[in-house]
Amino acid sequence: MSIFQLIYVSTASGDFDGASELDNILAQSINNNAADGITGMLLYSSGTFLQVLEGEESKVEECFARIQKDSRHHSLYVLERHPVERSSFSNWHMGFKRLAPKDLAALPGYAPFFKSGFDPKTLGAKDGFALELLVDFAERFD
Repeated sequence: MSIFQLIYVSTASGDFDGASELDNILAQSINNNAADGITGMLLYSSGTFLQVLEGEESKVEECFARIQKDSRHHSLYVLERHPVERSSFSNWHMGFKRLAPKDLAALPGYAPFFKSGFDPKTLGAKDGFALELLVDFAERFD
């Protein structure tokens, strides 16, 4: 089976600073992704999401179609969408990290990319940068 990867940025429709709504999103994602053989990582910062989905192309595209219809966020912007040689997040059906000020301090090189939320134009300016950021957070904050 080839692995397909999709990375996107979106803006939260409401206040997600409380844990409950993000916990609901994460629990639902883990259940759906486990059933579909999808792995990935979700980052949240300042009202924005950065997410990578990996798996069989048809399953990833079906998952993304559901995500696009979810009213809890809007302004979806796809950064990358292509096959990859190997999974970067095979340990998680959905890893998650809510980025806080202490995370800015821990990784000052990435701070400009999520200090005021994820900016799709900045993240997409360098091919592969969004994946690099996601992988780095997955490794450092696991």
